[in-house]
Amino acid sequence: MLSLAFRGVRWLPTCLACAALAVMVAGCSASGERHEWSLLQVVEYEQRDVVSLDRVTVSLREEYCIVGLRVSGGQSRAWVLMNPRYPPFLKKVPDMEVTMAPSEVASLPAACRPHPEVHRALVRGAPSSDVGRSAIREGSGDDEI
Repeated sequence: MLSLAFRGVRWLPTCLACAALAVMVAGCSASGERHEWSLLQVVEYEQRDVVSLDRVTVSLREEYCIVGLRVSGGQSRAWVLMNPRYPPFLKKVPDMEVTMAPSEVASLPAACRPHPEVHRALVRGAPSSDVGRSAIREGSGDDEI
């Protein structure tokens, strides 16, 4: 009976280490999601009063691509994170219905290759083979195109 008690103690550090790892992974995912939302909100705030006639505006921040789509009938834009790493994968500000033509997605820089869920939400009725297409031009850094 005593040997069973010691045998259980031997596994206790391993179980605690596994539980701590699970908590860390869950915490990293939540902080990653918050970081993605904050990048999206920063771009929306910075571009809120910028007047542009372009239908699609691209902003590259860190390793993320944020696309501004002019809402029909106005100057306002909805901003979409094209390449999120953390769920929920469709992040847009403000939360409104926006779409892109397959040709618009294909003309984006290679860094803006959309996550499959983002592609399905933006390009209605497009075949999944359009997801891998990329444009010839490519931006880098925190530039706007």
